[in-house]
Amino acid sequence: MKNISTWLFNPFRYIAGRNALITGIVIIIAAAVIGSFSNSHFDGVLDFHTGADAPFVFFIIEGLVDWLVMGLLLIIAGFLISKTKFRVIDVIATQALARFPTLITALAALLPGYKIMVNKGNINSMFSWKDINSIVFLIVVFISLLMIIWMIMLMYRAFSVSCNVGGSKTVIFFIIVLITGEILSKVVLVSAIDSNYFLGKSEVIKYPKASLNAEQKPANELNAADNEPDESIFKNAKKSAMNWLKLIDNKMYNESWDEASKIFKKSITKEKWESALRSIKTPLGELVNRNIISKQHPDDKTIVFQFKTSYKNKNNTTETVTVMNENDGDWRISGYFIK
Repeated sequence: MKNISTWLFNPFRYIAGRNALITGIVIIIAAAVIGSFSNSHFDGVLDFHTGADAPFVFFIIEGLVDWLVMGLLLIIAGFLISKTKFRVIDVIATQALARFPTLITALAALLPGYKIMVNKGNINSMFSWKDINSIVFLIVVFISLLMIIWMIMLMYRAFSVSCNVGGSKTVIFFIIVLITGEILSKVVLVSAIDSNYFLGKSEVIKYPKASLNAEQKPANELNAADNEPDESIFKNAKKSAMNWLKLIDNKMYNESWDEASKIFKKSITKEKWESALRSIKTPLGELVNRNIISKQHPDDKTIVFQFKTSYKNKNNTTETVTVMNENDGDWRISGYFIK
């Protein structure tokens, strides 16, 4: 019984170095692969979220970033508090192995009931104790919380064993590193999104064909139509754009698809649109402010607005919203791009 407990909470007494490194990397990649099937992300040292559609490689990057950030910070902490020599590879390797609980979390997220609830969006209003999908969702959430606690314990044990440290000082340093690692890993991953790696390669964020030519060009290169519309037309188009942006600011992603133009809806399904927006907007945080910086009129039925927008986690983004006048005379969104 004692051996089982040791394997569960301190396996680093039995496995370290190259074996721990290989096993840990396999676990991280396996968790990422399995997570990609349910769009489940380990987007932070301790974070777990489901629903964001992304290129497969991004799931791998998330796992590697979480592991390496924590490992490197603990190496620094080890040099600061350890009174004996230790092997850097042992710290890195055991931290990889300590991420084993993410594999269980990724497997749990494959349960059909959990994904059904995630796809519904507003879980609080949809949850019911009489609904089997709601129960499955609650079970998966409970499992993920247990796995986070277990992983923290494994991370600490790995640090303690690999650096030959212990006591209250070690606990304090570990907590500081854990908080720092969570923040730093998020910054690195958000930077990857900011670099357009995520947005540029995701197949679910595309310009609708009708607005491709207008949106591919920077605002200052767009040629206005010969007959510039009067201010009232710009005003109506801007009102439609702002009202639509409020929907996505309020996480009403499905509703934003409903309110878009017909050509927009033909270019992307509601499910993919909701998933894509969730993956983009969640890391950015809440809206701080949004100011229009340009308006262009490439043809009689199209107006392109650019906004300089700030979010809680990202101060400087540019949103391009293309609005088109449909046959009923209403202005509706035909394209959206954020970088």
